[in-house]
Amino acid sequence: MKKDVFFLVIFLILIFPTVSAAEIQFSKGADSFSQGETILAKVSGNFIDQITSNNIFVYKNGYATRVPALTDVLKAGDDFYIYAILGNYAEENYTLSLENLKYMQGNQIFEDNIIKNFTITNETADFSINPGFDEVLNASSFLLNIQNLQASSISLSVSLPESITLQDFATSLTLKSGEIKSLSLLIENLESSLEFVNFSSTNNDYSFPVSISQSQVIPSNPNYDMDFEPSIVSASLATKSDTKRIIYLRNTGETNIENVTLNISELLVPYVTISPASISNINVNASKKITLEIISDTKEASLEGKIFANAENLTTGLTLILEFVKDYIPSENQTPGSSSSSEEGIIVTSCSDLEGIICQSGQQCSGETEYTNDGVCCLSTCEDIPKSSKGKWIGWGLIVIIILFVFWFFKKRYRGVKRDVDLLKIGKRRR
Repeated sequence: MKKDVFFLVIFLILIFPTVSAAEIQFSKGADSFSQGETILAKVSGNFIDQITSNNIFVYKNGYATRVPALTDVLKAGDDFYIYAILGNYAEENYTLSLENLKYMQGNQIFEDNIIKNFTITNETADFSINPGFDEVLNASSFLLNIQNLQASSISLSVSLPESITLQDFATSLTLKSGEIKSLSLLIENLESSLEFVNFSSTNNDYSFPVSISQSQVIPSNPNYDMDFEPSIVSASLATKSDTKRIIYLRNTGETNIENVTLNISELLVPYVTISPASISNINVNASKKITLEIISDTKEASLEGKIFANAENLTTGLTLILEFVKDYIPSENQTPGSSSSSEEGIIVTSCSDLEGIICQSGQQCSGETEYTNDGVCCLSTCEDIPKSSKGKWIGWGLIVIIILFVFWFFKKRYRGVKRDVDLLKIGKRRR
């Protein structure tokens, strides 16, 4: 009898493999979110494929309608974090779905969709955060944008780990209605780790994951550094269209930087072209102009990736957010081709940054110009506009026309007038 039970147990183990399914868990511990709230989820499982933004889909009413969402993926140890920004979608049932992935369940390979249902309420969130997390590679700081979604001011408290400090702000901050603040957070402990920065308001909380990695050599010279201006760029454009963005790479150290190469995240490669792809030299306090040529997909999509600048023992990155929207029409105040931080059309570079000059009244630029936040910047020299004699000729021409008109007028006016009668001449004729 015992022998039969033993073989039965062995048989069941072989027939029914141990379950180790992949799953999605929302970080807030609840399956409902307010409108505009940034959604953060943790994904666990033994994945054969690497999860990317292309595997993340959001649907409304089950699988009835796919809705666009700004998403990204962060790998931290054996787990993945994903965030989704849906915007102000109406109160409804939604589904977060991971698709086209292979993962292990027991000793078998599965390709089923990994789903998690959630709801959006009719309430508006206090704030939203973009991006929903950050991956810091060989850097001592990172940026995030936080926006007040309420009709009145809100107060936020910030809880920081020991290795991270908040620059220019205390552990609390106030945002006016609709205000967007870019927060710069400094990393004091550069050892590789996963940290969380917690933001809390009256009605909402958000734990912002920060993955700190130091996989490359860190420059020993603190005066050898460069940064993108701005550090976050967004572009919204219609499907099957194109646009461009202008950014600048600035030498912020005290040593010239040579042989800089520019690279794009694999996710953005089909849509973005960088010009130039390399820079031979950037002098101290100088900037180099970089053009991003962007071509949208034929389908609606929300993408976020990085653009990296690499020199010897030095790396810096820029976050690029792309939104492809069908029949998208840009607002009137957007400036095509301009760089932006939190909003499109905000030019952050000054003329002095480009080592240029603003030409005075009565002058013109002899070479290339760029639009900056203090006016049209001349990258060459300003020259006096030569005075033209054209105005004098116009003046004399008007005088001649007036004289001719007066002559014509009087000639026509007195052409048929009779001469005066001379009585003496008439009397002589009669004699």
